[in-house]
Amino acid sequence: METSEIHIVQLFPNDLLGEIQDVPNRFYSVGIHPCQINDYYKPFVERLRFFVLNPSVVAIGEAGLDKLCSTDFDVQKTVFIEMVLLAEQVQKPLIIHCVKAWQEIIALHKTLHPSVPWMIHGFRGKPELAQSLLNQGFYLSYGAKFNPDALRVTPFDRLCIETDESAVAIETLYHKIAFQKHVLFSVVLKRANALFLHLDSDHASPYIDAHTHCRQD
Repeated sequence: METSEIHIVQLFPNDLLGEIQDVPNRFYSVGIHPCQINDYYKPFVERLRFFVLNPSVVAIGEAGLDKLCSTDFDVQKTVFIEMVLLAEQVQKPLIIHCVKAWQEIIALHKTLHPSVPWMIHGFRGKPELAQSLLNQGFYLSYGAKFNPDALRVTPFDRLCIETDESAVAIETLYHKIAFQKHVLFSVVLKRANALFLHLDSDHASPYIDAHTHCRQD
């Protein structure tokens, strides 16, 4: 990873077998993906409780609901609520994976009244869904594939940019989003990823990757 870029790298419980590395411009999110939940998830939750206190961990997640995976949906909701409560405890944003469970995610947001931001990662939905989520206070993170009309209704103060599992460079995505938003590239640099701009305390890193699985040691 280039030192001129800030990356928030996804770690899952199986990745947390040792100390989290302190690497310049690399931060982490930790969570339990709904498709990785099994009958023995409780020890994983306890493992996360230790690692979320690390200052390099700046977000909780991926966590969420996925109606296409084999994990029992009620168990998914139970674990998701555990992640919500953990995010509230440490006051760090929650990164959400959601597949065909938008009504449930929105309903939980209304019921739980979180004080920390909830960010939908890899958002590809239509503008109507985007607007509904934005109205509820969600942040939306866009990667290599997205609905251009949904992107256009997303204000910069709620818009994040991510590479996720894509090999596309984060700089390329910034340019792509500037083109689709009909703004200068410099506007995207200045205003996107507001949720994580505080990580660039010396203003030396032009690009922030809000969610990636890429980890180069």
